[in-house]
Amino acid sequence: MTTPLGAKAKAVFGLGALALFAAVPASVRAQTINFQGYTNGCFNCGTPAQTNAVQTNSLDGATFTNATFNVNTAGGFAALGSAPTASGTINFNNLGSVVLNNTTPFTFTGNTFSLRTTFTVPGGIIGSNSATFTANLFGAVAPGENGGLSFQFTNPTQTFTYAAAGGGTGSFTFSVNNFAVNPGDNVPITGQILAQQINTTIPEPSTYALMGTGLLGLFGAGRLRRRNNA
Repeated sequence: MTTPLGAKAKAVFGLGALALFAAVPASVRAQTINFQGYTNGCFNCGTPAQTNAVQTNSLDGATFTNATFNVNTAGGFAALGSAPTASGTINFNNLGSVVLNNTTPFTFTGNTFSLRTTFTVPGGIIGSNSATFTANLFGAVAPGENGGLSFQFTNPTQTFTYAAAGGGTGSFTFSVNNFAVNPGDNVPITGQILAQQINTTIPEPSTYALMGTGLLGLFGAGRLRRRNNA
């Protein structure tokens, strides 16, 4: 059975419209996002100074060493939890590390620690590209491997918004985890990034190809209609 030209025109028109609909760029799309930056920290201070060079700070037997990081998201998530380096050597892909010695007795309860994280990538962060997290310290150490030190962050999560490349905006939440360290240990400070999808209206190359397919389909439908009406 032969399909009438009118039905063919409708079919081609429908396929063309469907291709155009599929070609409309989504307002939100997921993608891998790269995050780079560094941390700084200090005991009993306000806001640590910013430097991507090696930086240490001590409170009696506890010594902090800073870090740099370069991570990519997968499924919108990136972890910052690599093992610490040797004391006094800058860390990589964590948020720094703390070494706790027990050479002299000391009570840490009542002291504080500030950790500043600075993002260099992605660029275009709206407002400040850094956040400071404050931890209350608990615990004490005594000679003979006794005691320990706990870091409890009072503001463990911060949210950032940035201007995405090609237009639109992106956002991500950055969290720091509480941790504890025993005398004689070297412990990393860990955290995670949860990236939201990027809002954008800029079509990708594949989108342009779909739009071209849709336009060709609509052009073909127009020709079939004219032939049907002749």
